Amino acid sequence: MKRTAIILLLALLSLTGFARPVRISFDSLSVHWDRYIGQQVCITTPLRISGIFYDSLLLSPSRLMVPEQYAEGLASGDSTRYHELVRANLAHSARLCTRFYGYKLQTGNTVRNLCAKVTGERTLLSAKTPKFRQQRHLDALPDLGDATLRICQANIQNFFADLGGYAGAKTPAEFERQTLKIAKGLTYLDADIYALCEIERGPKTVTVLVNEMNRLTRNRKHYAWVDLGFTDGDSISCGYIYRADRVVPYGTPQLAVHDPRSHYHYRFSACGFTELSSGEQFVLSANHLRSKRGRPSRSDSIRVQNMDSILLMIRRFQDQQVFNDPDLLLLGDWNCYRQERPIRYLLSHGYQDVLGHFDPDGYSYVYRGTSGYLDQAFASPTMMTQITAAHPVHLCADFYYSLGYKRGSDLTLHRYSDHDPVLIGIRLHR
Repeated sequence: MKRTAIILLLALLSLTGFARPVRISFDSLSVHWDRYIGQQVCITTPLRISGIFYDSLLLSPSRLMVPEQYAEGLASGDSTRYHELVRANLAHSARLCTRFYGYKLQTGNTVRNLCAKVTGERTLLSAKTPKFRQQRHLDALPDLGDATLRICQANIQNFFADLGGYAGAKTPAEFERQTLKIAKGLTYLDADIYALCEIERGPKTVTVLVNEMNRLTRNRKHYAWVDLGFTDGDSISCGYIYRADRVVPYGTPQLAVHDPRSHYHYRFSACGFTELSSGEQFVLSANHLRSKRGRPSRSDSIRVQNMDSILLMIRRFQDQQVFNDPDLLLLGDWNCYRQERPIRYLLSHGYQDVLGHFDPDGYSYVYRGTSGYLDQAFASPTMMTQITAAHPVHLCADFYYSLGYKRGSDLTLHRYSDHDPVLIGIRLHR
């Protein structure tokens, strides 16, 4: 009688989905999703978070990379390699629905022996919050070799001192948190020159940031900013901050020629710098191409036009000998990945992919579960020989959005933007 009761109980548990989970590798599950629908499984393959959404997590055995980082996309016609990468990302991912998982969750965190119910193809349901292991030393500064100068490219995500505009902070409290988080992030990076994207046009906003950076370092590093000749205004721009005890600007800052009525007029620039210790010089260009909005083919074409404007600006200041130096480093938020048409267009003009050389499988941005470089660096041939290393620093992209200045009271340097900064080491005339 007792044995019969146990058998009936086990049968009931099996029917209600509470039987002992089936232990299975992720690859085996991925091939036979339909076979396990409605069952409890324990996935023996370690899984990592590739994407964080409001109602679910995207999990995969390894980080999912944007296909356009490695292969030409659909805008260039059919690409066998591109389609292979898209299919591979789909085959190696699953969506997990679970209870609220907390603001400390990060893209890249891992979980072992995940037990969940298979509710459909590539969908899982966990009744309790899994225990994720955080990445170690996620925000560690990279080794830049024997560099004598450290250059930083950073998108600071709509930093506007004029409140209540189309972007940025809406209240004084938000702006105070935003300023502190950005200043903490930039001073932690300990660069000699910062090429910034998404900062408000004019001296007012950059002055606020420089003052905060100097306050945090107790004026020991003497940060200053380059006057690009902009008047204040509610328009997105690029800018430069530098350590006045390490470098000094030279020549006249250059801007790409655009319709002054367009905010793109303020997003492409170049400035010369002299290293004080050696007297050597180079040219730094900060740029921010059009974002991916509207039809992909249209925005792709506009970004190619943006590249043309940058190349025309470079030819103009070279012809006029504004900067008598072939060493040119182009930084920015290019809003496209390595194999997209605007980047390939720039490389066809003789510039070299710095991150593609030093850290080809890295990332600076996470979007809808895939990672890749939107923030990149390109160098003239003579400049490339003087670069010692280049790597992203993961202060932002992997961290949960609730750490942002608009979401709460967090005052750490994490998630000061949605983009990770990039650090580049140079040793002029090695």
